[in-house]
Amino acid sequence: MAPGFAVFLTINNSLHDAATALPAAGALTVWLILRNAPAGGEGSMALLMNVYRLMARLMKYALAWICIGAIPRLLSFSRIEWQPACDRGHGAGLIARNIFVLGLVVGGVCLWIAATRKMKSRGLAAGPTEQQPGQTL
Repeated sequence: MAPGFAVFLTINNSLHDAATALPAAGALTVWLILRNAPAGGEGSMALLMNVYRLMARLMKYALAWICIGAIPRLLSFSRIEWQPACDRGHGAGLIARNIFVLGLVVGGVCLWIAATRKMKSRGLAAGPTEQQPGQTL
């Protein structure tokens, strides 16, 4: 394998790993702020909306990168990740890590959906740029 391509795969895999953590981290951040924000406090609602918009944007980029970055990762998986893991007796660990990461992404998306529903129930904007009529931020 060419050294430049190996560097590309290493960077891609590192960024892909980071992107898999963003949905859960972003959703958890919004959920915790939403859960602890006093109802009706204008300042706290403005903060919540700003954080929500930022996290919604990050969520979209992260999910896009998870899909795009998975292509070279899957194409090189058996050579770059699977074979070295098996040679060291870490095949089961690699499988467990991938199941954990899948759960992290799915859990993050589910938590994001729950946070969005809670935002709607409070009458706040559901989307990253939506605003309810008469709502001031």
